[in-house]
Amino acid sequence: MIKADNPRKILLIGNGINRVFGGVDWESCIREAYAEQASAYSYEQIQQLPYNMRIVAATGDHVDKCMKAFSSRLYNDVISEKQRSFLEKFLCFPSTDILSANYSLELEQAAGIPHQKNKYYAARRDTKECSARERRLRMYTYFEAEKYKKRIWHIHGDVTAPSSIIMGHYYYGKLLHEIQNYIPDLMRRSGDVSSYKPKSWVDLFLLNEIHMIGFGLNLSEIDLWWLICCKRRYFSHTKIVFHKPFWERCDEAALMMRTYGVTVCDDTEAETGNYLSYYEKVLDRIRNS
Repeated sequence: MIKADNPRKILLIGNGINRVFGGVDWESCIREAYAEQASAYSYEQIQQLPYNMRIVAATGDHVDKCMKAFSSRLYNDVISEKQRSFLEKFLCFPSTDILSANYSLELEQAAGIPHQKNKYYAARRDTKECSARERRLRMYTYFEAEKYKKRIWHIHGDVTAPSSIIMGHYYYGKLLHEIQNYIPDLMRRSGDVSSYKPKSWVDLFLLNEIHMIGFGLNLSEIDLWWLICCKRRYFSHTKIVFHKPFWERCDEAALMMRTYGVTVCDDTEAETGNYLSYYEKVLDRIRNS
């Protein structure tokens, strides 16, 4: 078991925090992609596939082309003042880092980064000199939200670079390969707590207490499932807490999470269907625990 100095609470957020404000429904995007593609399969057949693989079948394995159009659509979304106020609660959480499984840039907008690509590029940082391949995989890349002293890591890519978006077997395989090659270096560095500095979102995930909010953790998210297993084996002094309201069912995922030592917090006190109130209460509970 490997220990790092002073594990912190780190938020890992998903699309649930955007859906509260009418954000893009991923299922509707897959349907649109399917409608544009002449397919021998019905949409009902495609729905039987693991979630993140549906887009591959729906586009006839033309994910790259689809992600360009999808990124353009997401990039054009501008947050409302009410959404900004809500997201500021996440930005004010007492941690220097936020992990996001979202491709969109709502957090960056809420943090005051102007909604212009050149401004996003200016806020983008790499923790090391990256090759083009490494920058596409986004393991060492984050956005600097200076106003809140936050680093925002998009663990599966972001809309400023459609080629960075992780979707389907091919891209998940590339990312997982990179993560597996990276772990030995992390284990060497994390053993020296006096000089250790996080170099990747993978460091943050493995060496800290992770709280997943508004994120489904589908069984097809093979990079995260592998990291959860790795965390249990080598970094078991830290934990993962998966927060979900009682009205959402995830029986198969919950079974696997508990097998790997993840705490599943099934909130029975939440007001049915009121996600906004639920997420605010979860943040308060994490902060005060």
